[in-house]
Amino acid sequence: AKVSNRGLYELTAKRKATMQELRPVFIQYRQDKGTYPPTLADLVPEYISEIPSELVNDGSDDPYRKISYEAQGEEAVFSFRTVRGPDSWAVYNIHKDSFWHDS
Repeated sequence: AKVSNRGLYELTAKRKATMQELRPVFIQYRQDKGTYPPTLADLVPEYISEIPSELVNDGSDDPYRKISYEAQGEEAVFSFRTVRGPDSWAVYNIHKDSFWHDS
């Protein structure tokens, strides 16, 4: 079975929408605690009831479905692949509400 990008475009759109929807939650957490949450699990259950499935690194064999979240000081970012290829990273910066990708 040839692996296509079809589901990835939908997944990327969904991820981007979810990240932007959750942005106020991250901001609120930072106002309350002084930093961004170290992990997404730190938002549950106080801020969100569960982590949206599209933001979960499902650990599948497909590296293009993986997603990482990292918080460091003033910055908190998600990074993930948008299309199949060697250089298809996307980064969503929660603090700046900016979405960047290099493909």
